[in-house]
Amino acid sequence: IAEMVGPDGQAIGVDLSTDQLDLARKAAASAQLANCQFVEASAIETGLPEASFDVVYCRLLLIHLPDPLRGLAEMRRLLKPGGILVCEDTEVASTFTEPPSAIDRSGQLMTLLGNRNGTDWNLGRRLYQLVLASGFAGANLSAHQAAVTRGENKRIMDWQVGEPSHAPIQAGHVSG
Repeated sequence: IAEMVGPDGQAIGVDLSTDQLDLARKAAASAQLANCQFVEASAIETGLPEASFDVVYCRLLLIHLPDPLRGLAEMRRLLKPGGILVCEDTEVASTFTEPPSAIDRSGQLMTLLGNRNGTDWNLGRRLYQLVLASGFAGANLSAHQAAVTRGENKRIMDWQVGEPSHAPIQAGHVSG
């Protein structure tokens, strides 16, 4: 996003995870991006100034929130009048491989884990209604089912669940 807004714009990344923020800082430094900063904060209470952003973007965030409407309310609070929300999320139950592999089972396990933790890892199917319910009028929807056959993007499930990967074991859904 920092590349998209150019040197005269600014991008602010928010995450509760210091590990994720460290990765983002390293990526920004590697790309020589001086127009971005990173804030350690909750997505439901960022502490950032109200009505201060032209665009708010989140990706694979709402599935991690017990109350995604609170996250969307915070995003709405941050947007300037006429601002744009871009929100990408997923439905892990729809993840599959051909031929079948452990990834097929991981979607089922993450669904169970989400249910146990009070989150919805299949929120993607409800995203449009959640956006409307949080007060965004005139919302548009575009749904995509990725088909990745090669390259770095084949690691999407690893990226999506990599940090909480120990959780299914701790929850007793699988053994270590």
